[in-house]
Amino acid sequence: MAELTTQLPSFAAIILSGGLGRRMGYQQKGLMQLQQRPLIDYALDKVRPYTQHIVISANQSIDQYAELGYPVIADLAPYALRGPLAGIYSTVSALPDDIQFIQVLPCDSPFLPDHLVSDFYHYLEQNTDKELVIAVTEDKSHPVIMQFRTSVIHKLKDYLDDPRELNRVMTFIRSCNYGTIKYSDSKQFTNINDVSLLEGDYQKGS
Repeated sequence: MAELTTQLPSFAAIILSGGLGRRMGYQQKGLMQLQQRPLIDYALDKVRPYTQHIVISANQSIDQYAELGYPVIADLAPYALRGPLAGIYSTVSALPDDIQFIQVLPCDSPFLPDHLVSDFYHYLEQNTDKELVIAVTEDKSHPVIMQFRTSVIHKLKDYLDDPRELNRVMTFIRSCNYGTIKYSDSKQFTNINDVSLLEGDYQKGS
């Protein structure tokens, strides 16, 4: 798919950095260094070419994240620390009212394809019946790597407010009319969830 090189109208991005980092010794994963850059920088690189409307979802180290130059929003009280969906819903209010498409990326997947955002945008543009699109690779789905129409936000609130639900991202996605885009290189979707992955070959850039 062709990559867009200009900013997209009615488009925004949310970077998820709101987790507790249990598997990283309770360090803020997005601020940990990979090749002398904080992990979150790699996610920001993927969305900067397309929009100035970028919001970071974080519940700790908010001042440090704010130094990156974007609004930082903590989870709203009713949904505090209830996972990625809570972060997404809580940050939406910080975006302009005319936004129609929102890209979501985690802070800890630094090797994503450069064209992923434009792939998703074109997909939703061409498939007007789809509310949401996620990335998949040969072996798994990547639900927190998604782009959605803002028309699903009311569904998200209903899902979060339903005490029967467990706040599972894929369960919510299945409640929407969603599509997938398959990528052949699963290594590009490596999730940095262990301190050892920030050492050795990754740290050296090999």
